[in-house]
Amino acid sequence: AFYGCTNLESVTLSANLEQIDYQSFFDCTSLTEITIPASVNYLGGSAFYGCSNLSTVTCLATTPPTLDDADVFPEGVTIRVPDSAYAEYVMNTSWRVYTIVKLSGEGGGQTTFEPNDPNYISSDYAADGKYVALQSASEGNGIDIVFMGDGYSDRQIASGRYEADMRKAMEAFFSKEPYTSFRHLFNVYMVNLVSKREGCSNDYAYGETALNCKVKSDGVSIDGDTGDVYSYAKEIFGEQEYEYNDGPRIDESTLIVIMNSNVYAGVCYMSSPKYNTTKNYGNGGTLSFFSLCGDDALFANLLIHEACGHGFAKLGDEYFSSGGGIINNNGYYGMKDFEQWGWFKNVDATIGDALTEETIKWKHFLNDPRYSGLVGIYEGALGFYTNAYRPTDNSIMQHVRDSNGEFNAPSREAIYLRIHKLAY
Repeated sequence: AFYGCTNLESVTLSANLEQIDYQSFFDCTSLTEITIPASVNYLGGSAFYGCSNLSTVTCLATTPPTLDDADVFPEGVTIRVPDSAYAEYVMNTSWRVYTIVKLSGEGGGQTTFEPNDPNYISSDYAADGKYVALQSASEGNGIDIVFMGDGYSDRQIASGRYEADMRKAMEAFFSKEPYTSFRHLFNVYMVNLVSKREGCSNDYAYGETALNCKVKSDGVSIDGDTGDVYSYAKEIFGEQEYEYNDGPRIDESTLIVIMNSNVYAGVCYMSSPKYNTTKNYGNGGTLSFFSLCGDDALFANLLIHEACGHGFAKLGDEYFSSGGGIINNNGYYGMKDFEQWGWFKNVDATIGDALTEETIKWKHFLNDPRYSGLVGIYEGALGFYTNAYRPTDNSIMQHVRDSNGEFNAPSREAIYLRIHKLAY
């Protein structure tokens, strides 16, 4: 829009502006400062790159806008942000590469974190078990999400590295619809866990960490001390109960453990409901484990698939393998058992005749013209190639590594239903 306007000295941006796109002010060398309105939620790649005299940027957004790459601003720029949002900016992996200061003038300096040191041993356990509310529901009963990490030392908690990773996980959780639109109905907590060692010295064996997380022999799943996870989380809820659940609040919570490791591994354990077991909204608590993956995009996809898909919405896998063959009795009757709790609304199967538009679980979408061409019947799901079905050819529940994957309509319906049952 203003690419190469070298004589442009000042700009006043509209208070209704939402995005500043790719190279909008690239090489505007006379621009010395600019104020980005609170309404802006996205800054494209190199938006202000090459603005060699730009020294001060005032960003009024209380939630850090998404930065498309690491070169949105020139090197050496100082970013002024609202005092209340300072922590979120310095914990944000994209923003913290710049010098961040509060509007009041406090702060300064880039935030960097030391890599894991296999020889470091924690000595201060005072923060262990303490929890922080990262956000609180502004409406409804409050839906509980709890994050905690394994393999983080005392110094990594003190430096902010731990909180940065938990916040990164929180943002990933709400990055897909319909979670984004209903984020205000969720409570999100972070529990500090101090491990003796940093990371995992051997990713395939137990280490000296708070939860003893390890990658299982299949090379994909993660195991850990699940009882300790519940003990840490229960400190938040105590004996609180949901009225409609007739049981402890923790039994409807979504618990998420992040292993401080760059291996690619993740799993979700979905507990069968202990109370009111014939509900239709996917009731029951879950516990997900996954690693940082060494890649933020892959980490986000894994979290969305395991914690948002399996964990919160109780969705089934929509992928299949060539060796999966025809669905067996365990796969079929297991799915039927899960249906009584409102699970697996996005997959269907048969051990008899093929399912049709009249008999498939999501037939109401097939009869709705608004979903014509968007929802269908595709064979292959639950790990099986034959007699198991999914609603779309591609989705985040099928391709974990696809950053463009979304939840299909039956999956979004399941998520929407559980959100509103828990909130209201």
